[in-house]
Amino acid sequence: MPDFVETLPEPRFLGDLSTIAFKTEYRSLKEAPATQFYRPCLLNAIIYKRAVGYFRSSVFLVIGTSIVEFARRGGKINLICSPELEPDDIDSIAAGYARRSEIIEKRLISDIDRLLAEPSTSYQAQILATLISAGNLDIKLALRADRKGLYHEKIGVFRDGIGNAVSFKGSANETWSAWHLHGNFESIEVFCSWRGGLEEARVRNHEYHIDHLWSGSDSDVEVFPFPSGALDHLKRAALRGLDAVEDIPFETNARSALPHQASALDAWAVHNYRGIFKHATGSGKTFTAILAIREQVEKIVPQLSWSQVGCCSHNG
Repeated sequence: MPDFVETLPEPRFLGDLSTIAFKTEYRSLKEAPATQFYRPCLLNAIIYKRAVGYFRSSVFLVIGTSIVEFARRGGKINLICSPELEPDDIDSIAAGYARRSEIIEKRLISDIDRLLAEPSTSYQAQILATLISAGNLDIKLALRADRKGLYHEKIGVFRDGIGNAVSFKGSANETWSAWHLHGNFESIEVFCSWRGGLEEARVRNHEYHIDHLWSGSDSDVEVFPFPSGALDHLKRAALRGLDAVEDIPFETNARSALPHQASALDAWAVHNYRGIFKHATGSGKTFTAILAIREQVEKIVPQLSWSQVGCCSHNG
């Protein structure tokens, strides 16, 4: 497997990942992976490589200002993720390869407009645009070459400037729900290059897989640049620069319905509480259903507080 070869122009900060006492495993609610793993890695790394099924800019609510500090000192993120596609989109791409970029670009522009229009996600989308415009974040998209299912693995590698690397693999996507205390219950396993032996081998193996995907050398997964039209559309929302990014607000309280979730609940009520919720993957179907259950429980037993119903309101 090839050694790490990417270089950065004289980074102002080298970091030292080996100073962090990493556990071999992090599980939601048990070891707080966002605060004990993700943020310390960003604060001690200059490169972050991530290959993942889903990415949402809402992840910035979890990692907060550490992503801005990472970027300001010249940190670089290479991200590979699946595009948000409906089954009809996938069928159309499979039927006509030439339409791939057109179909995906149209879907991405629609998603970008939705993120920017909703108060709960607009600032995170602007930060995403700013990181891309500043050259700190490069995104590529991945599709299975045979068009049967999604690219859905989840691996990541952090590297500092003195040769140390940390890799991780597990259930977590690059989303709010995957990393936040009030999100899903996830787990990741962590491997450190300086520990030698099998751990070092796992780090090299994970980095090889990501680099192989990034270069387009994996025959089973088609990896291609973010469509230029969608990229230009997103960049228009960028702030003046990284110095214009203010502190990223953290969500510490229990979640409330996002606009699209509230609309679904309103429509459900109008139709006499009958119907089927149809939301994109990762948009909070489970949480919307929990809110619906809460509404019904409170109608049946109005004196029962939501805290007595259970803690499931924190699921995403």
